[in-house]
Amino acid sequence: MQPVTTFCGLAHFLSHEMIMNEDYQPYIVRELSLASLQQGALQALSANYNSTRNATKALAEGPRLMAAARVLKKHGVVSIARGVVRLNAKLTGAEQKSIALLCYQRILDYNAAHP
Repeated sequence: MQPVTTFCGLAHFLSHEMIMNEDYQPYIVRELSLASLQQGALQALSANYNSTRNATKALAEGPRLMAAARVLKKHGVVSIARGVVRLNAKLTGAEQKSIALLCYQRILDYNAAHP
């Protein structure tokens, strides 16, 4: 799979190609679009994720988030090296915000359809 290196490519993937069984993928992309995800930050990301979800769904999210990151890697959206997950797309500040909003909308849509 070719890396997704542009804003348009990433937006297209999120809008039309991403298949969701959970809302982890857009959550990861949203967080990565706003800040670099450093080694060990998956635990903090997991804690933040759990604090924003229904308590009955608060599971051990770290492994699930990493599994979702590996799926995103298969699609060329992220790269993973030595525990560091990075978006392949180089985004401007405005593009980062647009991607974050698109991801947020996908999360809301998914959660509305799967209460």
